[in-house]
Amino acid sequence: MTPDQLIESLTGTLDDALDEFYKSLDSAQQESFLRVMESVRELELKNGRIRPTLKNILVIRRIKKDLEDAVKNPEYKKAVDKLVEVMDKVSTIQNQYFSAVTTTFTPSRVFEELKQLSIDQTIEGLTSTGISQSIGGKLQDILKVNITSGASFKDLSKQLSDYMTDTKSGDGALKKYATTYSTTAVYQYSAQYNQLATNDLGLVWFIYDGGKQKTSRPFCVNMIKARSGCMRYIHKSQIPELLKGHICSGDVRINDKTGLPDGFIEGTTPDNFQIYRGGWNCRHKLISVPSAIVPKELRAQFE
Repeated sequence: MTPDQLIESLTGTLDDALDEFYKSLDSAQQESFLRVMESVRELELKNGRIRPTLKNILVIRRIKKDLEDAVKNPEYKKAVDKLVEVMDKVSTIQNQYFSAVTTTFTPSRVFEELKQLSIDQTIEGLTSTGISQSIGGKLQDILKVNITSGASFKDLSKQLSDYMTDTKSGDGALKKYATTYSTTAVYQYSAQYNQLATNDLGLVWFIYDGGKQKTSRPFCVNMIKARSGCMRYIHKSQIPELLKGHICSGDVRINDKTGLPDGFIEGTTPDNFQIYRGGWNCRHKLISVPSAIVPKELRAQFE
């Protein structure tokens, strides 16, 4: 395959794996909600209101375990195991890509260790430890407030349903977390692999690759437009200006808190932009390319 075909194959491989994983989230989320509600129904009530008793406080402590048990479901675990298999495929495709654009690329053991570390972190983040930490704390807060204030059981049930299941305003807690975590994990692995190779080979030119998504942020939307116009290729020295929101002759909004374009991960710098790109859940890639494919007149501006 040509380099362009390999980039297209990489995108398809990542997106297909994620789309397949997303299919497992409805049942996992439903299972987690049912387990939590099973414990909540044991709360001691008086006239429909929750009593601040020892038994009820112990329910709060048990909620994280309910979540951990829910994601031990064999089907969900199988979906996570299948998702991380994409990292092997990503490694293979990117090895083929860098071998196609240069004759000096040979992946070292560092690449293999990076893959194993990423697999371990992704499994941990999407199973019992990650789920209980990310969602369990919020659930415990909801329960603690309702129990100590003597709220009505009906109100508590609605709060839990609003938080844990899909509503008109968005996905439930588990789907929201697992979607963002899985997308970020596999795309960041691909980006980290890319950056290791980029640094090894001393490449300084890039393309911003990927299609427009429904959730694409203004930065990514403008970068996609720029690729077909004023910024087909990006030189490494241009990245600091991109992080200030300057894309060709236009600007995108800068977040007051981070000092970066809206949606960016706090702490994004020119050095790690290739990894973090447009932020959490970003499905775009900053792919390094050999200088030989960049038009001579453009290269001359940066030499």
